[in-house]
Amino acid sequence: MAEIVAAGAFATEGERRAAGELANLPAEWIVICNKVLPTANGRTFEIDCIVIGRRHVFLLDEKSWSGPIRGNDQLWVRADGASVSSPLNKVTYLAGILADYLRIRVPALSHERGHFVHAGVLLSLSDRVPPITDPRTATQLFIFSTVCARLQHVDQSGGNPLVGQHRTLLRDTLVDLSARPRVPSAIGDYAIEDASDGLPGTRILQAKTSNGERRTLYLYDLGRDPLRTSQRHAFRTLSRNQQTVNSW
Repeated sequence: MAEIVAAGAFATEGERRAAGELANLPAEWIVICNKVLPTANGRTFEIDCIVIGRRHVFLLDEKSWSGPIRGNDQLWVRADGASVSSPLNKVTYLAGILADYLRIRVPALSHERGHFVHAGVLLSLSDRVPPITDPRTATQLFIFSTVCARLQHVDQSGGNPLVGQHRTLLRDTLVDLSARPRVPSAIGDYAIEDASDGLPGTRILQAKTSNGERRTLYLYDLGRDPLRTSQRHAFRTLSRNQQTVNSW
């Protein structure tokens, strides 16, 4: 079984299940969960899972979305009718940041310009790959039941063998990343299914009520004002299926 390194409590049950499944990867693989990746401009991004294989470092964004999903390379539509930006775009962007981060800190990779960080989205509650019109889905979209087999298949080609040769240093470098802030599994009657970054000091939570209705919650730090003057219009009006949570 793979080594699992958890930085702290999982934000959602889907992330916990995903980590449990990824433990079935080969023994020399390493799975690091719940980390925060800093950028050169001072921003931070949360990462659900980083998987160190033989030739690739996989960056996985877990989504606990059930039911039919459709979309293209820009927009996905979930079963509840909610439209969201393609998560593949964000995770692909983060893969580039992570690759630069590792090139700086792992000398053997400092001059490697090829792609060794592979971005992916894991749909942990889907039983089939959804019909997304995006060529990236062939190698970057994973479902729970086949994620381990498909990660190993992708890892067999491309990437860089230096990843496997320096996995211990990669592990130590990535474990040194800050632990992701804990997100509650429930807030009142809302069960939290997914969490993502919002404006500075805010989190956007996808939640479900006890009767199955879905809501978008905004969680923000009352110790700081996340609303810059130019951004206030984004928070003035919440749609009928959104609520605001005034806590951190």
